[in-house]
Amino acid sequence: NWRGHNNVGFCLIEKGDREGARDQFAEALRLQPNAIDALDNMGMWVLNSDNPAEALPYFERLREVDPGRKRLNFHLGQALAGQGLLDEAVREFNEELRRKPGSAEARMQLGWALERQKKFNEAAAAYRDTLAIAPEWPQPLCRFALLLVDADAKELRNPDEAIRLASKAVNVSSRE
Repeated sequence: NWRGHNNVGFCLIEKGDREGARDQFAEALRLQPNAIDALDNMGMWVLNSDNPAEALPYFERLREVDPGRKRLNFHLGQALAGQGLLDEAVREFNEELRRKPGSAEARMQLGWALERQKKFNEAAAAYRDTLAIAPEWPQPLCRFALLLVDADAKELRNPDEAIRLASKAVNVSSRE
């Protein structure tokens, strides 16, 4: 049955067999094309692959069958950003933040999408908000540091603050 294939796929991911997991999720979806957990798992598998933009159809179908799915807007935002659909990605990250205002991940991804749109002040605000929630998370520390030395973001240029943030990321990472 589809649930069995989905569960085997999930276990194979935990074991490190990504290809086997993909095959199991695909079989689950062949047997039950609207299986919520299989759509979510396959979408996540693709999102974490070399071609994350291809996750979009799985999350779009998931939205059709379970529009209130936890973290759906976040995952849709990631898939849309992977396809370069940044306006749509920003919309999804903002919707995720409306549903879950304390999501540091959604704020960081929002900052990244805004940065790619060259909306540097908004990106900086998103990174600051992320760091207010998760002050020792290396990824936004690094993203914000790089933004502060980006040649295109002249109004934000602050090499000293960038060095401080990047150094903090190194220190945090070395403790992990």
